Amino acid sequence: MDLNKAIRSIIERAKDLKVMKATEAQTKNSLILPLLEELGYDHYNHNEVCAEYTADFGIKKGEKVDYAIIINGKPRIIMECKPVTTTLADGKHGSQLYRYFAASVDKKAERKIAILTNGLVYKFFADFKIPNVMDSEPFFVINLETAKTDEINTLKQFSKSELDVDKFLLKAKSMFILQNIVSQLTKDMNDPEEYFIRYVIKKLDGTATKTAIAEYKLLIRNAFDKIIDDRIKLRYELGKEKEETIKKPLSEGVVTTDDEWEGYYIVRAICSKLVPTSSVIMRDRETYCGILFDKDTQPIMRLWFNNPNKKFVGWFDEERKERKEPIEKVSDIIKFKDQIRATVQRYIDKPSKNKE
Repeated sequence: MDLNKAIRSIIERAKDLKVMKATEAQTKNSLILPLLEELGYDHYNHNEVCAEYTADFGIKKGEKVDYAIIINGKPRIIMECKPVTTTLADGKHGSQLYRYFAASVDKKAERKIAILTNGLVYKFFADFKIPNVMDSEPFFVINLETAKTDEINTLKQFSKSELDVDKFLLKAKSMFILQNIVSQLTKDMNDPEEYFIRYVIKKLDGTATKTAIAEYKLLIRNAFDKIIDDRIKLRYELGKEKEETIKKPLSEGVVTTDDEWEGYYIVRAICSKLVPTSSVIMRDRETYCGILFDKDTQPIMRLWFNNPNKKFVGWFDEERKERKEPIEKVSDIIKFKDQIRATVQRYIDKPSKNKE
């Protein structure tokens, strides 16, 4: 199964379908069914992929699901399809699927996964909050046009050869809860809510006056930033200790300074969240020290440290243009962690076609 190749083909077909404002039927035939086929499902077999499945388990009897994937004789995955031009706004197109999802009164009824799709965006739902009631929020969303490696790997778990619905739902529930925790903590990091500020003040034996709440709101935001930066520094220190080898010149006639080595280790620690540290390499030049992902044609950052009085770092925007910024000390590279990770992620999403 070459899922990546199939996804690229689907994206290309979708371009034409969007221009011609394709119907739901055209979207199914050109985008959705080819993906199901790539995942190993025989859509010609009515006992495996049942089109227009009668959802007699729903609140309204006799309604039909666009597709039901049958496993051991039971509809375990149900799909509602929309035209490729449809924007799957939250809550706007899920009401019909919500009705389809309602299980029968039989307590032994198998749990299901519900999918809402326009052929490019796939939203996966379950009933993690209330049994037999579809959650309002999906536990997994993938947009084929912008899909990252980990998202495609998750999609692969829905292939016929790998899928065990019950086992997957156990893992998916943890994914769903983690997603909600990350979402809530991210909100509290960027704009702490009053209840959270009061909780922190109480833990520190303080009094939650209006003045204290206003003061702690900024301090909490700064604390979250410090935690993130400290973790990056820790990864850097661990990596440095683990790989403190003899620092040989990387290029003939070029001496790599301690500051350049330190900058390399920091960038590598920042990238470790996305890729193996071994894929982050250094190429020292006469005028700058380059840090790259996997090959010379994929720069992550340049360290302009040759002037002892003023240091610069160069990071790369979406058009791969270098943006130079001054720094006071090498550890200031951490301030550019978002730009560094965004650059690496672009290389992951769109592997370079350039030859080394």
